[in-house]
Amino acid sequence: MKLSRHIAVSLVVSSIIYFIFHSPAAFFSSLAGGVLIDIDHLADYFFQNGIDLRPGRFFEWCYCDKWQRLVLIMHSVELLFILWLVIWVFNLGLVWMAFAVGMSQHLVLDILSNKRMKVISYFFIFRCFRGFRKEHILRDRGGI
Repeated sequence: MKLSRHIAVSLVVSSIIYFIFHSPAAFFSSLAGGVLIDIDHLADYFFQNGIDLRPGRFFEWCYCDKWQRLVLIMHSVELLFILWLVIWVFNLGLVWMAFAVGMSQHLVLDILSNKRMKVISYFFIFRCFRGFRKEHILRDRGGI
């Protein structure tokens, strides 16, 4: 899903959280969780291309599958599960729950809208055991 859509959806979800809990902190936490998860795309881009700060090149690299490997640590079902587990075990409260809601809605929307990616590739361990390689992550390529 494109960044502009993630921002729009995150604003809606965060607004709903604000209207339910009347908490500006929860609003901004949800917004951060829904948008900042994409920072891992920058890490992969810089690792593969060096520090290139031209936004056009970055978005083309992302949306036109110009990458060869995709680590995307934040885009993992396992990390999301661990986050929710830690919130529950340590009773971390509303701000952390709002952050996890933001991350959750982002990942769910990516899984539902990104038809190029195999659903299983949203599991970090799957990507890791396959060397994070494009041919195992995209649907129209080889691999499982």
